[in-house]
Amino acid sequence: MRILVLGGSWFVGQHLVAEASRRGHQVTVFNRGRTPARLPLGVHAVRGDRTVADDLARLTAAGPWDVAVDVPENPAPVVAAAAQALAGVVSRYVFVSSVSVYEHWPQRPVDETSTVRPWPPADPADESVYGVTKAGGEHAVREVYGQRASLVLRPGVVMGPGEYVGRIPWWLDRMRRAGRILAPGHPSRGIQPVDVRDVVAFLLDRIDDGAYGPWNVAAPVDSATYGELLAACATAVGAGPDIEWVDEDWLVAAGVEEWTELPLWRTAAGTWAMSTARAVSVGLSTRPLAATVHDVAAWLATGPRPIPHSMGGAGHRPRSRGSTARHMGQRHQLAGTVSRGALFIASSPSIGGGGGCGEAKARVLAHGGKGGAAKEPRRDDREHIGGLCTVPLRTLPRWSPVAMTGNTAQPAAIAAGGCRRAAMEPGRDDREHARMPDRKRSLTRPRWSPR
Repeated sequence: MRILVLGGSWFVGQHLVAEASRRGHQVTVFNRGRTPARLPLGVHAVRGDRTVADDLARLTAAGPWDVAVDVPENPAPVVAAAAQALAGVVSRYVFVSSVSVYEHWPQRPVDETSTVRPWPPADPADESVYGVTKAGGEHAVREVYGQRASLVLRPGVVMGPGEYVGRIPWWLDRMRRAGRILAPGHPSRGIQPVDVRDVVAFLLDRIDDGAYGPWNVAAPVDSATYGELLAACATAVGAGPDIEWVDEDWLVAAGVEEWTELPLWRTAAGTWAMSTARAVSVGLSTRPLAATVHDVAAWLATGPRPIPHSMGGAGHRPRSRGSTARHMGQRHQLAGTVSRGALFIASSPSIGGGGGCGEAKARVLAHGGKGGAAKEPRRDDREHIGGLCTVPLRTLPRWSPVAMTGNTAQPAAIAAGGCRRAAMEPGRDDREHARMPDRKRSLTRPRWSPR
């Protein structure tokens, strides 16, 4: 079968091209060639920008194809332009959408009959919201190809080797630092992320059998738990962490951002309740979460790192891919630890240009710790608790919650006071846990300073 892949250089696209080629399909990729990607032997590349009419015309001259697979996120008019240009040389069109297209996700469970976000949206400003953008793409494809010549995949959270969002990699890094680790809610909370290789296999199987319409793709509901995810991450790095499960209502009240500051944590009832019964009925098979975690750890051990990228959701307003490198580190992620009756949170910094002149953000939250209720902090603590302190990277003391490497910074969990006493500089064991040099307490800084 002749398959055209629009994109093909990032995550899902890379795995799709590799698997389609392995199955013996004739594969062509169309992209700008800006993201380094090693194409399998026999894959033909056409370089061009899908927003440029001449490039689309040059692409159509390289056809025809039996099917086109549209992977990247693009505004609906861009999807429509490609679908229209290819209508004469492509028989079927596959659009990789998202669970975020459902109007009531993540608040409620969803299946393929659930209401999709309207297109066009009532507020034009919402056109850049991730779920709305994908809904617009679905609409554009149906307008050109109709229902029976279009196949739409709506994956949930996709993880695996090559992921650029860095959900599993973040938890692997946190486990490597060991110590007492903050985890949200309860370890029995069910989750249903899906491996990218299972998504790709299902997509190609549906192309082979001529399927059409929308398909939800995720692991079965409650097939894994958050606790099993963290346990798998700990096993993958050979760690034996002390995990502190903190009440999620308390975290929400304290202003901790769901989904982004603690990867894969969300309290909405429908987050991990996407029905995949239709896909399972035709053969969807998903591997155990522990196997995905193991393979991500093995991939990272070979040297690559996740591409810095804003992690989206139903309300996410995405950046253009070209601006990703200029915004490294702006996605907040927590490195939290519970110690001495307090919770200390260090967010990843916002890295600016100019030789490490960016800013780091740290936050101290009062928490009772194991077996104790949170207590109101002293007045001088309240100036920092629940708020963000922004400091230039160059001014951070060596025992700061942000560990610097060159002109970048990585979050590191250390101990802090709080609750019944003011935050203090970490002790020696805490500094060793944070992998930072020993340093005497600065006499010029108040004891409650998070810096």
